[in-house]
Amino acid sequence: MRGSPARLGISATKRDVGHILPGFLAVLGMPAAVLGIIEGIADAVASNTKMIAGYIADKFDHHKLLVLVGYGLTPLGQAMIALAVGWPLILLGCTVSWFGKGLRGPLRDAIVIQSISPDTRGRVFGFHRAMDTIGAVAGPLLGVALLGWAQHLQWETPEDPFRLVFWLTLIPGILAVLAFLILVRDPEQSPNPGLKLFSTLRGLPVRFKRYLAAVGIFGWAISRIASSFWPRPRC
Repeated sequence: MRGSPARLGISATKRDVGHILPGFLAVLGMPAAVLGIIEGIADAVASNTKMIAGYIADKFDHHKLLVLVGYGLTPLGQAMIALAVGWPLILLGCTVSWFGKGLRGPLRDAIVIQSISPDTRGRVFGFHRAMDTIGAVAGPLLGVALLGWAQHLQWETPEDPFRLVFWLTLIPGILAVLAFLILVRDPEQSPNPGLKLFSTLRGLPVRFKRYLAAVGIFGWAISRIASSFWPRPRC
């Protein structure tokens, strides 16, 4: 496998490091509800960003630039979290990181599609998702291992080991930016300044709209099943 898809897979593995936010909030003395609020807001930002990122890229033809911005926002958000002493800066850091994630995701997939032929789509996306999953699995494991190592050092406060790990997560974040900048080519595509968001959505193929409906129903059903196992607050 050659070209941008393979290089995108390489850059995809260099992320998802440092999933230790719940423990960090705990040592700062913040309640569990704060984590839910932070993650909920950040996830909502990412979801809405995904909806408009592809439209902006197709309108102005800046796929690679916007993906680079998305990758760069992740270490910026991690740095904010490392400096935080309260929930507002943590919320801002998570929002910035997830905004970057929402920005780069659909545009990265668009670059993959434009770089391959129809008969290799399954193989290419399989490889890319595999590399992406490797990063998603290895990242938290590495973060926990680094935290365990850091906690054996001498610190003034219990949150200092967490801050060290967050600072260390800047390394894979910067590597991802450099890997994408150096290894991935921006496919040639003409800008479309007259593109309208809602008219584009109405023009989507019927089969794709059915697929979206099925995915939406499935996601709603999964959320309902998960909520049935979640403890309800007592009045």
